[in-house]
Amino acid sequence: MLGSDFNPIWELGSIPLSAAAAFSSDSQPCPSHLLGSSTDYVRFEIPKFQRGLVWNKKKKQKLLQSLIQGWPTGAVVLTRIDSKEIASGQRELTWHVIDGQQRITTFLEFLKGFWSEPWYQITDELRIAFSELAETLDVKNGSEVEVALTLLTQGDSSNPWSEEYLDESSTFLSKICRVLGVDTPTSVQGPRYTKAIDACKVIRIALQEQRKALNNVPIALITISPKQGIVPREARSISSQIFSVLNSGVPLNKYDLLAANWTPQLVPWEEYSREASSRSDAQMALSDTQKRWMLDQMRSRIETSYKSFLEDVEDDAPIEGFGENEVSLFDYLYALSKSTSSFAVRESRGGIQTAERFSFPMGASSSTQAFDTCALLFSGSLSPAGIENLIETFPTYRGDYDIELVAEHYLEAAKEIDSKLAPYTQHATKNKKRASLGAIQASVYLASYLNSVFDTRLGEGDRLTIKKRSTDRSRTTSGNANLSHAQRKSNFRENLPSWWLIQTISDVFQGSDAYKQAFEKVWKRHESESLSGRVTFVEENDMILGQPELNDMLSAFRNLFVKEFRVSQAPTSKSASQSALALFSVVYKDKNQDMGSYDLDHVVAYRSQRNAPNSRLTQPIPLNHVGNFMPFLSSLNRSRGNTAWNQYFNTLDGANKETAKNDLLIDPSLFKEGLLSDLNSFGTILLGRYVMMIHKAMINIGLKEYMAKDKSQQMIILLNTAEEIAHTLNLEYSPEVFKSWIIL
Repeated sequence: MLGSDFNPIWELGSIPLSAAAAFSSDSQPCPSHLLGSSTDYVRFEIPKFQRGLVWNKKKKQKLLQSLIQGWPTGAVVLTRIDSKEIASGQRELTWHVIDGQQRITTFLEFLKGFWSEPWYQITDELRIAFSELAETLDVKNGSEVEVALTLLTQGDSSNPWSEEYLDESSTFLSKICRVLGVDTPTSVQGPRYTKAIDACKVIRIALQEQRKALNNVPIALITISPKQGIVPREARSISSQIFSVLNSGVPLNKYDLLAANWTPQLVPWEEYSREASSRSDAQMALSDTQKRWMLDQMRSRIETSYKSFLEDVEDDAPIEGFGENEVSLFDYLYALSKSTSSFAVRESRGGIQTAERFSFPMGASSSTQAFDTCALLFSGSLSPAGIENLIETFPTYRGDYDIELVAEHYLEAAKEIDSKLAPYTQHATKNKKRASLGAIQASVYLASYLNSVFDTRLGEGDRLTIKKRSTDRSRTTSGNANLSHAQRKSNFRENLPSWWLIQTISDVFQGSDAYKQAFEKVWKRHESESLSGRVTFVEENDMILGQPELNDMLSAFRNLFVKEFRVSQAPTSKSASQSALALFSVVYKDKNQDMGSYDLDHVVAYRSQRNAPNSRLTQPIPLNHVGNFMPFLSSLNRSRGNTAWNQYFNTLDGANKETAKNDLLIDPSLFKEGLLSDLNSFGTILLGRYVMMIHKAMINIGLKEYMAKDKSQQMIILLNTAEEIAHTLNLEYSPEVFKSWIIL
C-alpha cells in the first residue's frame, strides 16, 4: 500500500452563519475560499428524502443557545459533485450537502425570523434598560417594555416591523411608546427625554449587535473534493457512500439510504393519475380510488414520522412541503409498496374481486416491496453498501431516474405473479399451514417482470426508463432478445412456478447472501475488450423466461431431503419449513382448492412417540420432514387418534382408503409395527415416498426437460436420485425395491 493512498480529499474551515444560511440550489457568487475561487459561482443540492422531518422550536432554541455559548454545533459536510466552465476562467461548482441539512435550514430561519419569532436574547443589560425606560415612561415595570418590544418586532399587517427603527433612538422611542400606549417624551422635557433616549440607545445597539453577531457566528465546514480525474457521476456515487457513513442525524433505515442515492426529485402526481383514455394501455391506468388510497398512505407516513421525530409537537403541526400535486419519490414508493397488498387483487371463481392476497408477504414486509423492487431495477442491489452497483456500469445523467408508468407496471407484475402462484400459496390446510413467498424473493420476481417483460434501460437523456418491450435488444446471452412483449409475458407466467419451487426449496433468498443473490437474479455483468481496455456492462438477467435445468432441480430435491432428514432431536410440534410446504403445495396442486378441510398430518402416529419415555427417543424421528406429511381429512384424522397409521388404514371404507392411498403415494402396508424404532428403515420408506413426490412436482410445474423423457428414462432419473440420497444418509437402497415402489 502506498502512502499516497491515505492522502485526504477533505478540508476543514469555517464560514459565517449568514453564508451557510444562504446555501441554495440557485447559482451564487462563491462565499468562501473553501468552496472555490473568488471568481467562481456555486450552487448547493440538499436531499429531499427527509421532507417532513423538521425540527420544532425546542430543538431550534437548543441550537441557538449552543451558538450563543460558543459551543460546537457540528460541522456541515459538503461534497463537490460537479464543476463546469461557464465563462473563460470562471466555473460553476455544485456542492452536495450530505450532513447538516437541518442546521442549515434552521440558520436561515434564525435570520429570517430573528425579529418576528423572536430569536434575539433578553440579556441583563437589556433588562436594566427596560426598567429605566419603564420608570421614565411611568409604565409599571420593565416586563411591559419587553412585551411591547416583542409586539413591535413581530409587527402586524398595518404596522410591519423594519430594522430601520433601530437606526435612531428617537425613532425607536416613538415606536415603542406607540405600542405601550403612552405619550412620547420630547426634547423640551429635558432630563426625562434624555433618560428615555439613553435607555433606547442601549436597547437598539444591543439588538443590532446580536443580529450582527449571529450573522458572523463561525460555522464549521468540511469540504470534500474528489480526486483528480473523477467524473461527476462517480463523484455523486462517492457522495452517497460518504452520506451513508456520516449519517449522524436521525437514524436512517435501508430505504432512506436508497432514496438518498436515487434522487431528490419529486414525483408529479397528476401524471400518474390521469384518466384511462390517456394511456396507451387502458387497464394499467391508476384509478381514482387507488390514487386517493396511495395519497392517504403518503400523508400517514409523513405525519407518523414527523410526530415521532419531534419533541412536544402540537397536534395540528403542519406537514411542510407536502402537497397533492407533487410528492417525494420516497413517499411515493412507500405508498406504492403498501398498495401491493390492496391492489394486487385476485379474482375468485365467482368473478368477484377481493383485496385478499396470498402470494406476497404480509405485514411489515409488504411496506417495502416497491422499495426493494425499484432498488433492484435502478440501483442494482438491496444492500446500502451495494446500491451503486448498476450506476458504476449503467450510467445515468446526474443520478436522475425516469419512473414513468412504474406504478402501473409494478401492479400489473404483482397481479401476474399473484395469480400464477395462487394455486400454491393461496390455500392453507385446517391447521393453517400454507406455503408463501419471501419478501426478497417477491421483490426479485417483481423486478424480473419489469426488467424482462417490460424494458428497463437507458432512455432519452441517459435516464432509466420502464416501457413496453420492443424486439430491438441486440445484446443478451440467453437468446431471448427477439421475444416480443406478449411472448415474454407468456413465458414468465409459464415458468414462474418452477423458479419459485427451486429457489424456495434451495433457500436462495435466505441468509447473508440474499442481497447478492437478488442482484444476480435480475442483472448480469459482462466484460468485453475495447480500444480503451476491458469494459464492464450489465444487461437484464432474463433467465426466468426459460426454465431451471433438470440437474439443478434434482440437486435441490436431494439437498432438501438430506437437510430435513438430519435432525438433532425429535421435534416437539408438527411444523414444516417453507421449503417443505412449497414442495408439498406443488405435489398436491390438484387438491389445493379443497385443502381447507384437510390436516397436514404425519404418515405415522407421532404423539405416542413424543410422550413416551426418553428411552424410546434414542433414535430421533424426522417428523418435520415433508416426506412425513400427507393431506388427511380432518374428520378422519380426529377419529384416528394415536392409532398407528398402517393399522388405521385397514379400518377405512373403500372410498376413503383409495383417497388416502393416492395421497400417500406409496403402499400403506409398508408402514408396519415397529418401524418407528428403526430410523434407517423408516427413512428408506420416506425416501421411497419422497421420490414419488419429486416425480409429481416436476409434472405439476411442467418441467419440460423431464416431461420430454419417456417413462423408462424418468424411472432411471428417479432411481439415480434415490440412490444418491440413500448413499449420503447411509440408508438402505435396492434398485429393485425402489422400482417396485415407484408408480409412474
